Amino acid sequence: MNTKAKIALTVLVTICMLGTSLAHGAEPEAKPATGSNNFLGWTPFDKTSNKLSATVDYTFMTRLMDKGGDYYPESSASLFGVNVNLFDTGFGVAVGQRMANGGEHVQRQRLDYKVYYGDSIFDDTMFQTDFSVAWIYHHNYRQSTDNGNTQEYELNLAWKNLLPFGITPHYQACYETPSNSGQGNRSAAGWWHVFGVGYDLELPGLLPNQDKQVLNFDASIAYRDGLGGGAVDHDWSHATVGVSTEFKITEGLSIVPGVYYQISMDDSVNDEDQAYGSISVRYKF
Repeated sequence: MNTKAKIALTVLVTICMLGTSLAHGAEPEAKPATGSNNFLGWTPFDKTSNKLSATVDYTFMTRLMDKGGDYYPESSASLFGVNVNLFDTGFGVAVGQRMANGGEHVQRQRLDYKVYYGDSIFDDTMFQTDFSVAWIYHHNYRQSTDNGNTQEYELNLAWKNLLPFGITPHYQACYETPSNSGQGNRSAAGWWHVFGVGYDLELPGLLPNQDKQVLNFDASIAYRDGLGGGAVDHDWSHATVGVSTEFKITEGLSIVPGVYYQISMDDSVNDEDQAYGSISVRYKF
């Protein structure tokens, strides 16, 4: 394990200890963590809902980090998404678009189509497991051929009752492969794994219509296992720490700012550490 990997693991342990210290004597309600690859993200299954609901989302990012790589180098990015939960079935569909701001990287504009299912098992026990499985199609519609299109199979797991003090471990596994069986880059298919912990710190509300303000801390470390082909190492690629919070403006409208720092550990994925931020405007109806 290289030096940066050791540092990243130390950061993860430190955050766990910090969360325990902050939470000592309190019992906040832990929420399922969503992992670090959360665009079009995972909306946890709500067993109390029997409504058809949708969330429309716009996100501005100073840098768009995708599986450790800087997707639009030297450019900020805009992401648009619509996520629809299909009543109380646990199924949902989502469509999203990503693009660089300022008219750059036009050939890398992309549409993502996602179908997912989420639920939980072992409810109300120490081993309660919130999970989702998803299929995602990445459509690089600006390219002249379909060679850049890929499809991704994704698994998310979270254990909100496993650890004390509201610390929630989570795991994400993704397998991404070119969508066309005849493509020459079939060797670039592979796995990507993320191991992380999340913690929600409750503070007094900052807005008149919010009783509390929740800071969502998250730390994760990622391992590349074949994704990218021979040009990318099988190794720990990066670690990410960050914090976000939600400001509820009205019943359905919210603004979610976040700040993050990525420790890049494998030069074949990214040779620079990255600090970046995001702000999302979401409307649920």
